[in-house]
Amino acid sequence: MRRFWIPSDRIQETNPVLDGEEAFHLIRVLRARSGQTILLMDGRGSVAEACIQSILRDRVALTVMNRTHVPETRPFRIVVAQALLKDAYMEDLIRRWVELGADECFAFVSERSVPILEDDRGRKRKQRWNTLAREAMKQSGNPYLPTLHEPIDMHQMMDALRHCPVKLLFWENESRMLSREIFSLPDRMEGRIDIGVVFGPEGGISESEVATFQQHGFQTVSLGPRILRAVTAGIVGVGLVGFLAEEALSPANFPPPGCSVQT
Repeated sequence: MRRFWIPSDRIQETNPVLDGEEAFHLIRVLRARSGQTILLMDGRGSVAEACIQSILRDRVALTVMNRTHVPETRPFRIVVAQALLKDAYMEDLIRRWVELGADECFAFVSERSVPILEDDRGRKRKQRWNTLAREAMKQSGNPYLPTLHEPIDMHQMMDALRHCPVKLLFWENESRMLSREIFSLPDRMEGRIDIGVVFGPEGGISESEVATFQQHGFQTVSLGPRILRAVTAGIVGVGLVGFLAEEALSPANFPPPGCSVQT
């Protein structure tokens, strides 16, 4: 069944209207007809099966047949920060992060970032990234969209990740491998915890920047002995963080209150 994005307020309606780019794709590209069924997603966990009632020139009238909310099941959130890359590389990363379930994404300027941060361009980039994220959501079926931010400087980014109990900086000169133990917190925390993960630009993070990150509580970790392209590292790193954190922080790994664990 074809998936389409719709704002959260509309997905709660009995007879919502699909318009804009989503309606254009449904009408002009897919040549939809009345009576067909589609799937609506708002990117916040709500999913609805809807029937096409009528098609106008630039909008589609729908009737929701059933609606559900997909709860968040992971006990953590992945907060990604990527040093700015060329536009095509950043766009590829946005798509992959949605597929992998990243929850929040920052782009920041580092010493070796290629693009120059410009006020108007940053706003336009965010608009483009939101469009790509919705496309990836529909393709992958992930019911949650990440929160995307306009590009900021490195110190603003570190401040934004300050609350994360686990903060990781992937660095090619580090020998310590990313492992499950990194996510084993001494005490189970209430609610979902935020895991901050940072990736450098092509050419890597400078040693002076690494020292600054470490002063702000970031652990440097490695993805192995090979030097990866920035895009490759961003995809592999987020995927591994999700897998290892799921194992380490799953409720099944914590005993109920009052129970002892035999070793």
